[in-house]
Amino acid sequence: MKQTPATSYVNALVMRNQSQNGNPSFSRLRYFVHYLQQGSRLEPDLGGEARGNWYGNGENGQLYAYHYPDVVTWARENSHEHPYTYQLLLSTRDGQLTPHSFHQTMQAGSQAWDMGEYRFIVHEDTAHQHAHGLFFSDRRLPKTLFLEGQQAMQESLAQAVKRQQQEAELEATRQREAQEQQVQLSARRRQLSRSRGLDL
Repeated sequence: MKQTPATSYVNALVMRNQSQNGNPSFSRLRYFVHYLQQGSRLEPDLGGEARGNWYGNGENGQLYAYHYPDVVTWARENSHEHPYTYQLLLSTRDGQLTPHSFHQTMQAGSQAWDMGEYRFIVHEDTAHQHAHGLFFSDRRLPKTLFLEGQQAMQESLAQAVKRQQQEAELEATRQREAQEQQVQLSARRRQLSRSRGLDL
């Protein structure tokens, strides 16, 4: 039996925020954040064209938009306070999700992983819409806990894709019905015009 391709995919990689001599380091993460922002691993700067917009949770857990320099500052400070950075990839086969949908997916993982503050950037410049997320931890996640969070995020992302498809289908139905009503109205007007012509 042929399997239906998954509509969502979530994975995570962990990076140790440490230099070769064992001191806290922002170096590797600095280049990665720059790559997410501009698609280049060259020397980071604040110029160039952005690949997407940054979002994240604030103190109250709500969705906020963040400027790139603020994300860099946040990442630098946390890389010196926490030994591990988790890099998340949230990918959708059909895309067209809103930042709020990705935010909900990050929250679903946060409940399992206790992320604290996180940031993510949405990319639309590839075949499939996706988002990259970042959060910090004082430990490596145990495998069972990692799988629990991964499953929760994939389910959340799949539900978001399903909602988006349903909303798109509903909008298409509304437009089709509106067009049909317009055609019927035009037909009645033509019929009424012809009837008036005959009366004359």
